[in-house]
Amino acid sequence: MRRTSARVSFSSDMTEQQSQRSNSVISARNSSTSSLYSSKQLLKQSVFEKYTSCRWLVAFSCFITVTCSIMLRQCISMVIVCMESNYKAGQDAMINKSNTTTNGTFTQTQRGLWDILWESEEKGLILQSYFYTFPITPLIGGYLSGRFSGKTVVTVMTSCLIFLSAVTPIAATVSPYFVVVLRCCIGLSSGGLQPSVTAIVSKWAPVSERAQIVAMANAGMMVGNIFTFAFPGFICSIPIHNGWPFIFYIFCICNVLSLVMWMWLVYDRPDEHPRITWKERALINYKRRDSTLEKMPSPPWMKILSSGPFWGLLFAQMSHRFLFTTIGTFLPLYMADVLKFDIATNGLFSSLPFIGRFIASVGSGMLADNLMTREILSVTATRKIFHVSGLVLSTPFLIWMSYMGPDERTSAVVLLVTYWTVQALNNAGFRVNHIDIAPRFASVLNGMTTTVSSVAALLSPIVTSELTKNGTQEEWQTVFFICTGVGLAGALAFLVLGSGVEQEWARDQHMNVEFDVYTIDERKQSIDQLHASVEEGDCTAENNKKVGTNSVSENRNVKVECGHVNDSFVEQVNKEKKMIQ
Repeated sequence: MRRTSARVSFSSDMTEQQSQRSNSVISARNSSTSSLYSSKQLLKQSVFEKYTSCRWLVAFSCFITVTCSIMLRQCISMVIVCMESNYKAGQDAMINKSNTTTNGTFTQTQRGLWDILWESEEKGLILQSYFYTFPITPLIGGYLSGRFSGKTVVTVMTSCLIFLSAVTPIAATVSPYFVVVLRCCIGLSSGGLQPSVTAIVSKWAPVSERAQIVAMANAGMMVGNIFTFAFPGFICSIPIHNGWPFIFYIFCICNVLSLVMWMWLVYDRPDEHPRITWKERALINYKRRDSTLEKMPSPPWMKILSSGPFWGLLFAQMSHRFLFTTIGTFLPLYMADVLKFDIATNGLFSSLPFIGRFIASVGSGMLADNLMTREILSVTATRKIFHVSGLVLSTPFLIWMSYMGPDERTSAVVLLVTYWTVQALNNAGFRVNHIDIAPRFASVLNGMTTTVSSVAALLSPIVTSELTKNGTQEEWQTVFFICTGVGLAGALAFLVLGSGVEQEWARDQHMNVEFDVYTIDERKQSIDQLHASVEEGDCTAENNKKVGTNSVSENRNVKVECGHVNDSFVEQVNKEKKMIQ
């Protein structure tokens, strides 16, 4: 790669405040993150070095935090199935043990405090209540994460989620409407989590690993559903308090542990991390046009709303959210109503689609990054191909599955797993697209699309509950055909309107950076020269330019005071020289 001088261009009418801000950002990035490696050395890394790096530890922490939060957010459907199954089993046991009266009728023992059976309308209301309030907080959480701290937003919201879920079993013994209130509060506590994770990931993901890291962070939604469906069937067999409250208790403990890890490993920006290496910091900044140092400026709301790629992304996420809500929330009910699985088998088989989805999400992310790094496909082509392929190629499997009954339930499960696995290819499409088109405003875009798509997805539990009152195969066929239509519509919208190019309204107009990539020997020599010039007070334009600093703009209309530049560099220069020595 041809080595060019790092530079920053300013307009002639740029204010002194803007000039100082840009000089400060560029100087900090160059002095603190300039690579000690050639471009080839920078991108070359072992598997161990890659996956033990700070950026991947942040990605793994996001993955675990999302996984544990999904377990608490989605477990209510399995709690209801467990609650109903254990209630009926308990009632049958009490009838068999009871004494008959003289006229031959049974006298049933009074049910216990934890033996609860909700009516169909109450179950539907409880399942829906989470989605009533969820759309309120994504945009708020995304904005606060970009302007302040995504780490803090996730910490606060996860803490609220843990507390509210821990008291849900007690509320359930009092009234189902108390559970409705708590589920509404849980919806509020959950809405901002995903945009906040996006805000953090957007600062940590190098261009060459963007799809992989985003896929890993978001894969927690799949693994969370795996645990949500696979474990409650076994937890439910605990012979204390009828079993089902322990689903909440155990999942709360998991969230507490993940929160401790989150607070220890995650930082909002690479330059805040105390253990990051110089090479990794340079890799994260390599070929980026957005600053990893700056906090998000005020978003250009009207330009976002008038952007075609934003609307393509919005329609894509709306369709995905509808599908994920329908299948993710109501899958255990379909397994029980149509395929006639018992509680333990129900949970195990309900988790299988998400295992396939996890594998496909991570694999498609690696493949997408590889195609773009080798310049086989452009970013736009990659995003569209993966998104459309996932939704179109998976459709036949869902339609085929809808015609299978209890006698063919094994084949139905295979088709369902295949559908969900193939459909997950779209994670390398729309999931990453927020960072593609607007890296500076990725959290806000994620908040906007999550909010609108959640409102649209609110139709899912309402429609599904209304259409499956009797739980017949024909009713569920109608639901799956609606899912098919929604998925194809989202694919078409993204194909027509979507883009992988950073939009003009998202760019920092005062920042146009090309980074130096030095060999180790070159960088040592450059630092020695710069250190000498700082000590001697020699800060002429020619000397500064010679040693490769960012202190001189190519536009001579901008005057950079020598003393200001030296003051801003002294500390970082000394630090970098010590690191090299």
